[in-house]
Amino acid sequence: RESFSMLASAVLLIASLLLPGLAFNVSWTLEHSLTLPSPRSSPLACHVNGTLYVMGGRQNLSHSLDDIYVYNSTNQTFLKLPISLPQSAYFVSNYMCLDRFIYMVGVGTSDIDRDAYVWIFDTITYNFTSVTLPDNVDAVSLPCVVHSEQQQSLFIIGGLMNYGNASHASQQMLQFNYSTQQFVNASFAEMPSGVYGAMCAMVNGTAMNGTTSEAPHAVIYVFGGEPADTTNDSIVVDRRQIYQYNLTENVWTDLSATANIRLTQPRSFGRAIYDERANIILLIGAASPWNRTLFTDSTDIFYVHNYSVLTAFGDRLPYKLEFNTVSREGDYVYVWGGYREVSIQNDTAVVYNDSDKVFKFALPKSEKSHTWTILAIIAGFCGLAVIGGFLAYCLCGRSDASIADEYDGAEYERQKDEE
Repeated sequence: RESFSMLASAVLLIASLLLPGLAFNVSWTLEHSLTLPSPRSSPLACHVNGTLYVMGGRQNLSHSLDDIYVYNSTNQTFLKLPISLPQSAYFVSNYMCLDRFIYMVGVGTSDIDRDAYVWIFDTITYNFTSVTLPDNVDAVSLPCVVHSEQQQSLFIIGGLMNYGNASHASQQMLQFNYSTQQFVNASFAEMPSGVYGAMCAMVNGTAMNGTTSEAPHAVIYVFGGEPADTTNDSIVVDRRQIYQYNLTENVWTDLSATANIRLTQPRSFGRAIYDERANIILLIGAASPWNRTLFTDSTDIFYVHNYSVLTAFGDRLPYKLEFNTVSREGDYVYVWGGYREVSIQNDTAVVYNDSDKVFKFALPKSEKSHTWTILAIIAGFCGLAVIGGFLAYCLCGRSDASIADEYDGAEYERQKDEE
């Protein structure tokens, strides 16, 4: 019985540790029909009303692109449009696709004066509109962007400031109303530390940090990112930090410091994907580019309800990446291009080049299916516990019977000697 109890306790402990990761499994597939027009990193890849657009990006970490493509699903090819981005852009991953418009905020260009814009592309007229950042704010490029449908706004967070030969990472947050296409004159608290190239997600009306009721206020999460001085890691802890902002209370919290929660490795220049049904945020690839040993093929999962970070179970990406674009369309998450590390010659050599591949995996279709997955895993662990306990009980029972037989035999011999 004691053996059964100990075994059951051990199984339940293992289940509690592994269950969150096991319950969300990643299985990547290559989209053979969706090869990018050319290899590139940090492109814009966006589905708008059933149409896929790909724009800009960079090749070989040096050549910026200004091309715009539309995907023809009938013949499974990309059609190049007779228009271009306002300027060649090496980083176009900080975008939002809403209704008929695509919003590109602080894209990375070679002209610093052109970075501090919001480019708005109308997918019906194929026209671009440029909106300048207000004069009284930091003129930034490479911020991260989240979308609030309730407030009809984009929130633009952090970014890189360039003043002559000096660079600084901004701590600001701006609000842009996409209905009026104007910036909102609002005051927000500064971030705990300035970053650019971070990954952001907005969460609204969900259980957070172990609460059982829904949180009534929108919360923004900011993951990773780079300090302005890329040689000084003390400015930002280690590019694994997680910041939380409550829009109603206007308060930032550094979860890395207060709750000791960090990403599993440094990540930046990617996009965070929120799955509202599983209440998780996905960080895929997007290794920090300033250390060539940190290319990654892994996926981090941030569990909103209890502030935990785990590496996803299942497949890893076919190769390690940085500067990869991630998007979500319906039940699928896509990874577009990126700068990759590839092993060749039986893993004896490594080369670096841009990818033109597109990979995807399917999200759980509903909370119900996610729950049934968890229940199935629990049932499996319980089944193992019962079987193990039964075997242990049988072994212990057999040992007890042998001891009893030996005792009865010894007692019989003692009584016989007394007689």
